[in-house]
Amino acid sequence: MSDSPPHPAPDPDPAVHHPRPISKIGLGIVLTVFLAAGIVFGGQWCAGNRERTLLATGTPAYAQIVRVTETGNYYNRKPEVVIVLVVKPEGYAPYQAEVKRVVLFTELLYYQVGAELIVRYNPQDPRQVAIFGFRQPEPAEPAEPAEPPEPAEPPHQP
Repeated sequence: MSDSPPHPAPDPDPAVHHPRPISKIGLGIVLTVFLAAGIVFGGQWCAGNRERTLLATGTPAYAQIVRVTETGNYYNRKPEVVIVLVVKPEGYAPYQAEVKRVVLFTELLYYQVGAELIVRYNPQDPRQVAIFGFRQPEPAEPAEPAEPPEPAEPPHQP
């Protein structure tokens, strides 16, 4: 008898592709990529989910912008900003809170110091605030109609 290893049996159908098992290195690379993507995008997904819940269930209040600062982060070429607000809940003392969000460059024009916003906050943790929209100015009182002018005298005809 010979000590040579046995030859593998010939493949019965050479047209069928039999994939090789994935190597440990390849599996490690794939897992690392998915882990990195989870770290990068998982925080945004959780923050977005938290904001959606707060907008749906939070207590409404008015707020005023005190400061807007860009963080230096960009997502799809949109800047991330930190908006410092003074939240004015009805029946409670005003307090300061921060909201971090990604905005369009054109929206930055609206996020100016002094702008009034409508927000939703969590009464159990008032630091959790989500911006619902911009507060519209109160409509002005309608002006009193002016007295109609005296009719002009018709021209005197001779």
